[in-house]
Amino acid sequence: MNITEHLEACKALIEQLPSQPKVQLFSGTLAAENIKDLSLDGQRCYVLLGCGGGPIPPKKDRMGLECDAVFGAFVLAKSDSDTKGVSRQAMTTANEILIAFDNYRGNIKTNPNLPELQLIEDLFSGMKGNTNFSAWQVVWTQRIKLS
Repeated sequence: MNITEHLEACKALIEQLPSQPKVQLFSGTLAAENIKDLSLDGQRCYVLLGCGGGPIPPKKDRMGLECDAVFGAFVLAKSDSDTKGVSRQAMTTANEILIAFDNYRGNIKTNPNLPELQLIEDLFSGMKGNTNFSAWQVVWTQRIKLS
């Protein structure tokens, strides 16, 4: 397995969550101005899933060529009309993703460790940039065998 295959497996896992978000692979940094052209239907979240690569551990600490890759899921949804920029749907989906990856190794033969959950946070509310979107992120690291 390589990073691309693992990212595709992560995408499939997120698509199966109860909230059934729309998932696309993504590269870059998420900011309010980057998402203004997204079209959200308000019925389900939009998840941008990416991998930023990561350090190669010292040879003595690994088996084969491995990478401690950093993965991120950016969860976007329309803000709720009865709040000041909050999306309950985005919060719920981010929580579902966190729970799903707590014990998700992917391919056991090529992923020697379970993921290490790093972060769940509110990136920005619908009040920022007049987008009416709320964004949450979930970040985890996982050792991936590259060969």
